[in-house]
Amino acid sequence: MTEESESEKDEIVISEQDPVRQWTLRLLVLTLILLVCYLIADRVTPFSTQARVHALVVPVAAEVSGTVSEVLVSTNQLVQAGDVLFRIDPSQYELAVASAEASLE
Repeated sequence: MTEESESEKDEIVISEQDPVRQWTLRLLVLTLILLVCYLIADRVTPFSTQARVHALVVPVAAEVSGTVSEVLVSTNQLVQAGDVLFRIDPSQYELAVASAEASLE
């Protein structure tokens, strides 16, 4: 009977896992999950060591110069050709017209 009781004890000890091994496996799994999350975030999030990110930007230039008084579009808004994007302060142009009319008279 002693042989049977010893073999049963060995089976019980083998079946029970060491708590250190359990925590090591948990930490390993957690580390792998965090690594995968980091790699996914690194590919999705724009980041540059030079603080510059490449983006498709269309430059916009007005046909006349002046101070912008109102912006009528928001960031990343789709616009069509001919849409009004911003308004320029008309006071400089009104003064120029008045001055030209006074010079003409």
